[in-house]
Amino acid sequence: MELLIGFVTTVIVVKAWNVVRLKRLTKNAEQAFWHSDDFNDGIKKLGSQSSSPADNPFLALALVGHAGGSRSGRASHATASA
Repeated sequence: MELLIGFVTTVIVVKAWNVVRLKRLTKNAEQAFWHSDDFNDGIKKLGSQSSSPADNPFLALALVGHAGGSRSGRASHATASA
């Protein structure tokens, strides 16, 4: 029984740490990325030098979204029709 309680406590602590980390990353994404001059500046502010996409879900989302948009031709199509 003590082993089960220890395991559950560990899971709770790890989940709580992840919530705190994600809140910090969210605040950074709101303050830095969305108020950047351009996409590359936003990526730098998300911490592309200090963290990896595996550690920062906002950085991963921005990179995947940008890659997907440029592959589909949507960005060039939108600027061509404007």
